[in-house]
Amino acid sequence: MFGFRKNIENRTDEELMQLVAKANEQALSVLYMRYAQKMLRFFFRLLQGDEDKAQDMVQDLFMKLIEQPEKYDCKMAFSPWLYKVATNMCFNEIRNTKNRLRLVEENFTADEVEKPESTFYDIDAATFRLEYNKHFSGLDEDQQLLLTLRFQQELQVKEIAQIMNLPEGTVKSRLFYLLKKFSVLLHEFNPTR
Repeated sequence: MFGFRKNIENRTDEELMQLVAKANEQALSVLYMRYAQKMLRFFFRLLQGDEDKAQDMVQDLFMKLIEQPEKYDCKMAFSPWLYKVATNMCFNEIRNTKNRLRLVEENFTADEVEKPESTFYDIDAATFRLEYNKHFSGLDEDQQLLLTLRFQQELQVKEIAQIMNLPEGTVKSRLFYLLKKFSVLLHEFNPTR
């Protein structure tokens, strides 16, 4: 039994999904161990910090794997495919709840943010996070997804291109312009200015 357990833990994600399709619980457990925390952070970010909802979404995601393993597109690497499924779930959730992003933006006013001091050393990390989140909430869903996949989930451009159905060059270009936009929006936090 231990030899099989060790063997199953060394299998690729794609091989594990083939076993999940055959109702192998151990294969699902290994995938869960590999991806549950990543997916939790991913959902948490796209759902504007709603931890309870993010945890529910992780459970729903893995239930989908159990109930419909045949939906896995074996032409795609497992990780980008899983992020694509998670992205669709997330955007459906946002739409079904009357666009959570707009609700957050309506309830968050610029008056709630303390203006930073003139020097970088006086700026507190919480103030930076509030400003960043305010600007992040103002982005469209694709831009939020792009930033989350690249900088929160630390995925490579090639993986992001697969998830978003975009050419790699388009992903690079959009990232460049988003970073440029944020450097202007958050210029007061730049210690070299």
